[in-house]
Amino acid sequence: MSQLQRITANLALVVACVLFGAAIALMAVSLFSTEPVHGWSRVVDNPGGMLVGGLMGCIAGIYLARDLSVTALWWSSAVAIVLTAGTLWSLALAT
Repeated sequence: MSQLQRITANLALVVACVLFGAAIALMAVSLFSTEPVHGWSRVVDNPGGMLVGGLMGCIAGIYLARDLSVTALWWSSAVAIVLTAGTLWSLALAT
């Protein structure tokens, strides 16, 4: 496989992991907020959780992308996108 295909597959996996991490963090913020939050606290909690989750997803994506084959990278990206969609769907149903 060419170097461009490998770089594209690596980038796709990292982006998919960032999105999955942000979705999981968004769900965690909504699940672990014990009191009804109003005003600035709610405005800050969601993006903050998504930022931290996205950063953790980015680290995981970079770590996973090191040794996988190009085919495994594409399949891992597809799985991460499906998990992200499922997470956002369940979050939408829960609210």
